[in-house]
Amino acid sequence: MKPLRFAILMATIALVALSEGCASVSYDAIQFDVLRPAAYTMPHWVDSVVIANAATETIFDDKSIAQDNNIIQGIADACQKNLPLQICRNLKNDINNSGYLKASLHEGLIPSGSLRDKTIDSILTGHPSTIIIALSQLKATTDIEISDEVNDDDEQCGTMTCATTTRFKIIVAPGQEKDLDIRHDTLDYIGCGYSVRNIVMAMPSVANKYNEIGANSAQRTADLLIPAWERVRRRVYVTNNANMAAAEQWIKKGNWDEARNLWIKTATSANKTSDRVRAALNTALSFEREDDAAKASVWCSKALDILDKADSKTQKTLQQERKMGEAMFAYLVERMKQKAALDAQM
Repeated sequence: MKPLRFAILMATIALVALSEGCASVSYDAIQFDVLRPAAYTMPHWVDSVVIANAATETIFDDKSIAQDNNIIQGIADACQKNLPLQICRNLKNDINNSGYLKASLHEGLIPSGSLRDKTIDSILTGHPSTIIIALSQLKATTDIEISDEVNDDDEQCGTMTCATTTRFKIIVAPGQEKDLDIRHDTLDYIGCGYSVRNIVMAMPSVANKYNEIGANSAQRTADLLIPAWERVRRRVYVTNNANMAAAEQWIKKGNWDEARNLWIKTATSANKTSDRVRAALNTALSFEREDDAAKASVWCSKALDILDKADSKTQKTLQQERKMGEAMFAYLVERMKQKAALDAQM
């Protein structure tokens, strides 16, 4: 069992007017966090990973002006020497900060041509609960274009585009590997001066900007490997129905159980169809907030059933509620699939 615990966070509430042309209807906008599964489910026996640089060559495509090769080559050298290891270090830190897995860094270069490399064998043999997350490809491109026009200070300006493509692979055992998503990052810089060299030197430090690329690439890769919390925003309907108004007060006190009891009572016995529909949607939301997508979908379905049985005038009045209910039901079906993936990952 991995150490990340699935916790339901308290919702924050702010009363907001609902613009429907009806003063008797409003909603409370609430926020809460849900845990999304990782895109890649680790084997159940894995409790740690080793981050390694297997990018044996950093491809550097120089499309810049020939007479400034010295400057551009300096950028290329900084990229080749620093960026691969920087990405790996950031990835190790991101995984460790998640609390989901333990990550360590293999400082040396692992040749990516053969998964039977002795270094790979030794890592996996010495750590039976470990797999390797390897940076397998890194491509960097710097393209500088100088404008033919001059500005008010008689200077020319140029644009530098720095792009990188990174690919990671998961090595479970010699001969067993899986590619992860490719990450593309692009940064653009502008500089002006009286010569091409001055234009390039006026641009922000590319070596420093590659730090941003390295951090982004590592975080994107970490997101594929570890479940992540995501904040969602929902609406709770409030009407002039006595039970609905009382439920709102219970929410403000943090007592969702009492609020739900009143919503269920309203959804099953209120005279107005609109109150029953909105109370059923609120009930569904209360279960979603507790991460019970199955019960939430039942109440969402009940709200749509009530709408289906209403007269055409009422259905037209509650078009927004129908859209919300249909979207919510589709989301909850997907959430149940995510829950199954989460169960396998926790």
